Amino acid sequence: MKSNVVKRTLAVALSAAVLAPATFIQAAQFKDVPSNHWAYTYIDEMSNRGVIAGYSDHTYGPAKQVQFLEVMRLIEGVINLSSEETANAKAQYGEVVRQAKVPGWAQQSICVALYKNVLSVETLNEAKKNGMVSFYPTAVPDRSSVAVYYARALNLERKKDTSNLKQSDLAKVNQDVKEYLSALVDAGVFDAYGANGKFEGNRGIRRDEMARITYDAYRYNEKMAQGKVFEGKVTLVTDAIGSKQFVVEKGSEKMAFNYDKSTSFSLNGKDAKEEDLKEGQEVKVTYREVDKNLHLTGRLATKVELKKVETSVYGRLLRLNRDSITLYYTENQSSVDFFRGDLIGQGSKEFTLPRDIKVTSYGLNYNLNYITEDDIVELKSINGELKEVKVYKREKGYLEGTVEKLEDSKKYSAQKEITIKLNNGEKETYYVTDRYFSLPRVGERVRYSMKYKVIDSVSLGQDGETMGRVYDARYSAVEGNTLVLTESNGQRVEYRIKKNAKILKNGSSFVSSPLTQSNLDNLSGKFVNIKVDNGYVEEIEIVEGVDNYYIGKIEIISADADGGLIEYTAKRLESGYTYERRMTFKLEDSGRYNLIRGQEYEIQTFVDVNGNPTGTKIKYRPLGTAYDNWYSQQARELKK
Repeated sequence: MKSNVVKRTLAVALSAAVLAPATFIQAAQFKDVPSNHWAYTYIDEMSNRGVIAGYSDHTYGPAKQVQFLEVMRLIEGVINLSSEETANAKAQYGEVVRQAKVPGWAQQSICVALYKNVLSVETLNEAKKNGMVSFYPTAVPDRSSVAVYYARALNLERKKDTSNLKQSDLAKVNQDVKEYLSALVDAGVFDAYGANGKFEGNRGIRRDEMARITYDAYRYNEKMAQGKVFEGKVTLVTDAIGSKQFVVEKGSEKMAFNYDKSTSFSLNGKDAKEEDLKEGQEVKVTYREVDKNLHLTGRLATKVELKKVETSVYGRLLRLNRDSITLYYTENQSSVDFFRGDLIGQGSKEFTLPRDIKVTSYGLNYNLNYITEDDIVELKSINGELKEVKVYKREKGYLEGTVEKLEDSKKYSAQKEITIKLNNGEKETYYVTDRYFSLPRVGERVRYSMKYKVIDSVSLGQDGETMGRVYDARYSAVEGNTLVLTESNGQRVEYRIKKNAKILKNGSSFVSSPLTQSNLDNLSGKFVNIKVDNGYVEEIEIVEGVDNYYIGKIEIISADADGGLIEYTAKRLESGYTYERRMTFKLEDSGRYNLIRGQEYEIQTFVDVNGNPTGTKIKYRPLGTAYDNWYSQQARELKK
């Protein structure tokens, strides 16, 4: 429990009489500072820290006025120079102080005040002329002067806006003093209303008032030691010898910072190096005000938190060299139309390509040499370094991935937006402009042919076995061979062909790999069964004797066993016919997978001129079952 006297440790005194003897540092009781004194807390805290002290008779003298040299001694503690800087201060101003005949106990304090621009030599000489610099001073500094000294010691900038000052006697206060006083009020060192509503700048300052000001100055310094914070984008980094600096801008604000070996760097929460600081990055800088004589910016960054920032430049190819690319470019994505391929550029610019630059097109690796002038090129940078070239194709674009999200498009030109996780793990949104496009489901793996960011109305085929008629077969040594199939539902679907894919006829291969343009040309118009694995056609079987497709509904009329086979007779469930149309076909007897008499099915098959299934495969699913069951039941093999 606190008593009615304050117990102290003596150290740095407000009186020269008690500063000199080191043996006098001991516990004392201030008989004239009871626990209900308004400054009790400030005097108690500062004396316990060894910042202020009392007299040998165990008094503090709270109402006594503070002398000029005592103020400088306290300010030395507020400034708290390093031993190296203190030595510099004494070397620079020691002779000046000795010529001014400053008492020995205060010489270091005056050197520090001169070194930190709290005082000027002229101010020191003026104070000596007025009787303040001696063992027995005849004058004391006024409150206005003390306010200026403390503002400079705390490295506070003068404020032009002094509306935070509420004292009633401000008309008597010099404008410069008011600007410093306003900064001190913002820093919490002086009170906006002063003592009894007045500043009283012309009177001396009492020891109890000085205890509070010093207490608040130390708290301000402790707060500043934790650092001020500024966030923005790095616009300049310089690494000149002895002056490492960077500039950060946010809106109309711009701040420059020094950094050195004491500055810590992090990138997205992980330790980083100063070399990771790049122009264009978003950063959060924790800094403190420092000696402007030593640091040109006046601010030292203590902590720099770098954020991963991705930026992009878009353009059309003008020229490609081994280590650079020249684009008609824009930095504004809204200037690029990914529907029609239009681009409004800012001009031409050459960009240096790192040796390990990644080149992709829709998440797949791409050869930089095959970019055309009609393609849209995106140069993607991370923290100011070019990392990836992305190519959006005008023709023959292709992607694979998994559907992450499907939603109505807010863009006028599009019907739907499909967000797809690509093969390389990136997620990107593409657009559907065809209102009749067969939409996928979330989680479904898809393969699409692309034009810029628009998904073509034809999707690339599913894995498994598919039948259809070859609409086109394209040969490309660069981008790979593709097969466009008109399937039984009339839709044209594009597939990629493996280089070593087999072409079969009558059950045996008649083409050796790799395929040639002639091999593919011969497929045009043929009815085929194809096997697709992981998005690639690995086998193409030509089916002879086909007149057309049949995709529709049937009802099994009879199922007769025939030596391990079952011969089925089915009627077509077709509207618009006045007579019943039938078909017959044989399948292996497979027990529970046999077709059931009286059951209705949907089937896909090739048919001959008589309307009977032909070839080697037939696909079916019972009506009323999930559509996926069509593919879960393997296509059955027809038997002749």
